[in-house]
Amino acid sequence: MRAASWKRRARRSFTLVELLAVVAIIGILVSLITAASYMAVRKAKRTAIAAEAKQLEMACLAYRERFPELPPDNSGNVAGVNRHLRRMFPQWDSANFPAPAAFTTVTPATALVTFLGGPQDANGRPIGYSPNPRNPFEIVTTEGRIGPFFEFVPGQLDGYHYYPPGVEVTSPSGMYIYFRSENGDYSDPNKTWTGGTPPVTAVPLTDNRISGNPWINPESCQIICGGLDGTLGTGTNLATGADYSPERWDDQANFLDGTFEDARE
Repeated sequence: MRAASWKRRARRSFTLVELLAVVAIIGILVSLITAASYMAVRKAKRTAIAAEAKQLEMACLAYRERFPELPPDNSGNVAGVNRHLRRMFPQWDSANFPAPAAFTTVTPATALVTFLGGPQDANGRPIGYSPNPRNPFEIVTTEGRIGPFFEFVPGQLDGYHYYPPGVEVTSPSGMYIYFRSENGDYSDPNKTWTGGTPPVTAVPLTDNRISGNPWINPESCQIICGGLDGTLGTGTNLATGADYSPERWDDQANFLDGTFEDARE
């Protein structure tokens, strides 16, 4: 009886080889699940960025409905920005109520927050424009303010820079940057982005009026960000992507479904 009982217990136990095999299988399953979860999280973040870029574009179009044109990107054209402000507010008394410094020093990296958000209060919250036609930039809280045209998420906002969701605000050049189409063209040599660390160029210097080109948004504006790595890669030929650096391929834009790498496949 004792021998039979011992044999039954022996048959119920694992050998060392079987135990190691089970451990190995569990390890493989865990790694597969971890990889799948990681890819799912990255895809969800990219989807959120793409959705927000589209929302920013819609906000720019709403701005154009309210004012005479899309927000300027001030790509070296300060006079153009001043003309735009005059069209926005024809009765503005600029001598007595000058525009905040952010409106005179706007760059492609700050244009979206500046124009879509309007002046900021003491807490750095964009509050839109005052209904006072003589002083549209006054900060006092009044009824009937114009805008803001986009609800900027505080955690993604750093001064007049706005970062995509899921990207660290401290990243060197990963914020959204904005360029306005000029009559369907982005070939203006001033349309370059040279801010951030390291310096990058993010728009084309060639004529981009190409029918069906997936690399541009000729009818309105380009809104580009550094993707999940928080860095805008180098490259000037947005019409073809031929000279883009490897860091550029994970960048995203409002005129793409996914990343620049997806667009070239």
